[in-house]
Amino acid sequence: MHSMDGGNSQFDQDFLEDEMDEILADPEANDTAKTGHPSDMQLEIDNEQQEEEFLEDQDRHFGLTQSMVNEAVANGMGPLLNKWRCTAPKVVAANEKKRKIAAYQRDYRARKKAERQGVMTEAMDANYTNKEDDSDEDSPIRPTKKRKASVSKRKSKSPEETPVKTLITYIQIRKPTRAPSSSRSKQTAVSEFTSRGPFEFKTSDSYQTFLEHLADTLPCIIAQIPQNSIVFRPDKPTNSREKPLGSEVAYRAMLRDFIHRTEKQGLSMTITMDPPAKPVEEPAFWDTGEVNKQPNFDFTSLETTNIGDSVVSQKMSFDAKNAPIMEDLRKQYGIGTHVLYPDRRVYTDQNGTSWELNDLRLSVWASHINRNTPGVDVTKPPAANCFDYSQRLKPPKQVLSTSIPTPTSTIPTSAPTAADPVAAHPAMSANDTSRDRLIDVMIVSLLQQAVNATAHTSNTASSNQLTAAASTSVPNSAPSSPCRPIHVTLDKFCSQYHLSDKDKERLEELEYTPGNRSIDKLCSAEWKDVGFKTLSWNKVLEAHYRFLKDVKSGVWDTYM
Repeated sequence: MHSMDGGNSQFDQDFLEDEMDEILADPEANDTAKTGHPSDMQLEIDNEQQEEEFLEDQDRHFGLTQSMVNEAVANGMGPLLNKWRCTAPKVVAANEKKRKIAAYQRDYRARKKAERQGVMTEAMDANYTNKEDDSDEDSPIRPTKKRKASVSKRKSKSPEETPVKTLITYIQIRKPTRAPSSSRSKQTAVSEFTSRGPFEFKTSDSYQTFLEHLADTLPCIIAQIPQNSIVFRPDKPTNSREKPLGSEVAYRAMLRDFIHRTEKQGLSMTITMDPPAKPVEEPAFWDTGEVNKQPNFDFTSLETTNIGDSVVSQKMSFDAKNAPIMEDLRKQYGIGTHVLYPDRRVYTDQNGTSWELNDLRLSVWASHINRNTPGVDVTKPPAANCFDYSQRLKPPKQVLSTSIPTPTSTIPTSAPTAADPVAAHPAMSANDTSRDRLIDVMIVSLLQQAVNATAHTSNTASSNQLTAAASTSVPNSAPSSPCRPIHVTLDKFCSQYHLSDKDKERLEELEYTPGNRSIDKLCSAEWKDVGFKTLSWNKVLEAHYRFLKDVKSGVWDTYM
């Protein structure tokens, strides 16, 4: 491609000759030439005709070069020619002219300002001399003003101008580790730290000042602080790691972490440390009259209490409040006052249901009386789980099996008439107390023994049969036993429980009698053979179970 170096050199030479002619012709310009400072007017070009001829010659070369570039681009060599830039020589010359004029003007203004201030330096003279010798230099002298601005900008970032911030610090003191418990039961989680503070300090404070604030908050003296165990953790973010804070270097590193933070980013932290060292001499626990006493750390807050011991102590305190009421209940319900349970302390309600008054029930009862629970007094226990019906006392088996003789057709004629009162024993009321019922049972038992003793030896077997046939159970709140023989016909059974005639015929084939417990042991093949389906068979079983329940409740007593 065509180079413009030769044309530019000719142009520069003509430009300088014309400039010198103008300086010699103009006296003011001559004065300026003596001083060595060019003016704006000195940069004008007078020979416009010579310049036009030069530019026309360059245009001819530009047209030829451009046509070659266009042909190369059309042949696919465009990417290789991207680094070349082709433009009109007239435009290039105009731009170069503007650049040189601007450079001269900048240098001229800088020199004038330096002369006014009297700070002209040899470096500026040498730089300007180099500028005249090499007119093609592209980088002008940087103004001093911008350099001062950059220096002042760096000074604004100095540590002396950083704002002072206040940090909030929370303290956590590690408790001594406990020995593992021998119990295999799950241990309750206990806090491993005791808290102090918070306190505040500034980022401008020294490490010694920080230790003074820490000692005042604990409280203790600085010598007792275990500095090697101190670590800190910023509260934000929450996943921050713990870092050491037990030396001057670590303290300065902590300040660098917080110095550029804002309040939104968090200006608080938590420090964790071991307990302060105990003083060599124990302080006096009385008032010694000293004005400036040394601060003493409360080491009792570090004592770990056993959860089991705490529960026991709470229970002891609870029992101490209820002790007078519990004593009144023990006097009200003494041991041996109930004939069925002579070795127990028993409470019996109006329905004859009894509960043993152990320590737990006495404590619960007394606590409700102490809290003034409505409806609870020494005669009526609270509606608590320990006084639920399922927790009641059940009568001993020997009492339930005690028999009362009744007259039957097997009584021998030789039996004395003294047995008649036994046969005429009245039915016991459900409202009788357990003690009265037991007395009645004992009386009947004595009468029975008297009857057996006066009977003839030949009738011993008959009297034993009498006892077995006429035995009756002691009446209680439980329903009558279903084991007694009930003679209910199958017709009555089916009518009572709404079974169809087909079901009745099928039950007859199975030889079922109402109350026969073998019915639920039949396999499916047996009841399917007689024609039962699953639904009809389930209906029969439901009627069977209802029958047993009704027998217990006394519905079929007329069929006994």
